[in-house]
Amino acid sequence: MGNLLIENDLEFDFRAAISAVRFDDENHKMSHCMKAVDFLVEWDKEFWLLEVKDPSSREIPNKFKDKELREFINKMRNQTLFAQGAVTLGRRF
Repeated sequence: MGNLLIENDLEFDFRAAISAVRFDDENHKMSHCMKAVDFLVEWDKEFWLLEVKDPSSREIPNKFKDKELREFINKMRNQTLFAQGAVTLGRRF
């Protein structure tokens, strides 16, 4: 059964998933073949590798923040965020 996972001040509810684990520590035992993502979430017919980014991070130059925020809001409004931003790897079960 999945659970609640926290990244910084964001809480993600994956209780409906089969499993949900944090995968970004150095002990994930896959460092020889892949960079860690924040979370691995297993669903009935899907497997998600999630990397969480903070759009308010001080590391992002201000000249990019406004543009990126506008693009994100537009994608949310026209419901293309996931259709354009998600990549499906492998096959469906």
